[in-house]
Amino acid sequence: MSKSKIAKIISTLGELTAQIQELRDVEQDKFDDKSERWQEGEKGEEAQAKIDTLNEAADSLETTANELNDLV
Repeated sequence: MSKSKIAKIISTLGELTAQIQELRDVEQDKFDDKSERWQEGEKGEEAQAKIDTLNEAADSLETTANELNDLV
């Protein structure tokens, strides 16, 4: 695979990471705006799990981009 293709993939991963982080921030703001009681309830736990999954996805993409960057 050529370095230019790898660089393009790294760029795409960066864009996807930013989009996921933006979505995570929106979801986190919604979560933070809810009452403590809601946050600690079933729906709050589900919302927090989604936020955690978005964090993990963004971290994974960022790690992958960094690993690919070592190839360029």
